[in-house]
Amino acid sequence: MCWPRASNVKPATPADNEALLALLPALLADIARLIGVPGALKLIDRHGGTRLYVPEQIPRGHALVTLLGHGEALLLAERYGGDRIDIPVAHGWRRAMRNAAIMHERRSGTPQPAVARRYGMTERGIRMIERQCEAGDDDVQYGLF
Repeated sequence: MCWPRASNVKPATPADNEALLALLPALLADIARLIGVPGALKLIDRHGGTRLYVPEQIPRGHALVTLLGHGEALLLAERYGGDRIDIPVAHGWRRAMRNAAIMHERRSGTPQPAVARRYGMTERGIRMIERQCEAGDDDVQYGLF
């Protein structure tokens, strides 16, 4: 999966933002539209793969306030207060974000070995991502071995 105009987590344009949100499971896309992509990423990092209870009233010291900030936690409570929501792991989204960051670095002139080390990958893996993104192959199946 490639997101060609990415530069880290923030999209460059509203069209890029929609391309990014299209990669997310529907619930996370709704949450990202509500509290922003960085907030959705924090939820995935902390609660991905689990069910999260969102209280109707969120006091200042609540864990969601600590994680997201008071304003974003209140927005989440307004929409999902009293519900338990399943936070997906979103592996495909993470892979697309990683690949986009790799492509951004490579297009900015960062040498392949440096990019490979930064992402804990081989140079061959970086070359594969470059070929797939340049070919527009957004439905890549990686082998196990």
